[in-house]
Amino acid sequence: MALSVNAADAKARLSELLAGVAHRGEHYLIKRRGKPVAALVSVEELERLENDSCHLRSARGRQRQAGRASRLMYLLDTNILSSLLRRTPSTTLIAKLASVPLEQQHTSSITLGELTYGAYHYPDRTADLLRRFEEILRPDLPILPFDAAAARRYGELRAELERIGRPIGDADVRIGSIALVRGLTVVTGNVRHFRMIPNLAVENWLE
Repeated sequence: MALSVNAADAKARLSELLAGVAHRGEHYLIKRRGKPVAALVSVEELERLENDSCHLRSARGRQRQAGRASRLMYLLDTNILSSLLRRTPSTTLIAKLASVPLEQQHTSSITLGELTYGAYHYPDRTADLLRRFEEILRPDLPILPFDAAAARRYGELRAELERIGRPIGDADVRIGSIALVRGLTVVTGNVRHFRMIPNLAVENWLE
């Protein structure tokens, strides 16, 4: 247990206190106006505290990694978001979206492009569809880019799927590539095509 010493007394008795630390293993807590401002401890005690701190940081790091590993992150496919535009959206989908924390939900720039294309495909409804898309996408729904890592994975996947005679839509390969490089689960109603992509986790929230 550390002994409390006033800062002024500690300054006057510094040699005495250092002797107590070195020869008797005493620890001193230096206070000024009743508040701790410094401590005098032995080298051995300092090393023990540093080791304990390192172990604590390592344990917390392992806990954070385990938490990230156990928390699934999802990439919402185009037909999942577009289904919300229907007059009677799937109640199963709505319930699932409500049960998954927002920070675990993402979509992709590919899906944004497909939704925008769909809106402009109907000139008489473009403005209304774009407005509704913005409502669905929400400011808090991250839109993940088709970046360099995803592009490299896309090229590899497309070549492999063509080689084994199981080609799928280009947009699906791009979305799957984004999910793979980021460790995401694709949420889609088009399970059959996405499951052709090796090692890709897929869920259907429409059923």
